[in-house]
Amino acid sequence: MSIKTYVLTSLVTAALFTFILSFLKVFKFIKWSPIGWSTRYNLLTTAPTGIKWMFLAIFSFIIILILLKLFSFTARINPVFTSILSGLLIWVLIEWFIKIDFSFFKKSSLPFLAIVILFCRALVETAVFYKRTNLSGSRNRLPSHTDMIK
Repeated sequence: MSIKTYVLTSLVTAALFTFILSFLKVFKFIKWSPIGWSTRYNLLTTAPTGIKWMFLAIFSFIIILILLKLFSFTARINPVFTSILSGLLIWVLIEWFIKIDFSFFKKSSLPFLAIVILFCRALVETAVFYKRTNLSGSRNRLPSHTDMIK
């Protein structure tokens, strides 16, 4: 996968993930605030919420860049298995960093779990597709005259 593809895929995924997090927060599907890190770590406490969301999107972009590269190494493993396992791991890590205990196993965190697994599935499929395409070496090759049977 070229660097341009990595960056564009990560940019679109981070923007969409940030938008869906704001959607989940506005309609109260999640009880925690995605931009609550600013008050917890005393960063950007006086900044407007738009700036906090922008920093969340930038942080998501960096994490997604790293995840895309890591997922490209799993081309030989079934993408469904990889996406579910990595989605569960990412969900547990995010929820644990928010609550600092394991009290997050509730019904209210299921929409966030579903979103994380869906995004992991998309990232794994994209990374594996580009890895397999580059390894095969025959990207959309048209048949030449010597390949045709006469």
